[in-house]
Amino acid sequence: MNIKGYYRHEEKNKDYPHRLDYFFTSKPENAAYYTTRLDAETGCKVLEMSQVSIPSSEGGFHTLRNFRVEEVSSDRFVVYCDGPFIPERAATSL
Repeated sequence: MNIKGYYRHEEKNKDYPHRLDYFFTSKPENAAYYTTRLDAETGCKVLEMSQVSIPSSEGGFHTLRNFRVEEVSSDRFVVYCDGPFIPERAATSL
């Protein structure tokens, strides 16, 4: 089952410093935000190119695709993606 995951932040992986861990939230108010739609769209492209892979609720791993922008207010835009998220798990770039 796919659920909406909002991009929250990224950090270096402690075990593999050349990789990044990506964190998502189910609540848009806890997501990282951009002040313009253009910046958020650029964020979508960066995440898309990063090939973010998540542990899948269906087993194995799933690479997220089709990141989109959601307008929260006139100066607050967040990035999200639908996927088989397992709550509270980090995603890692390949």
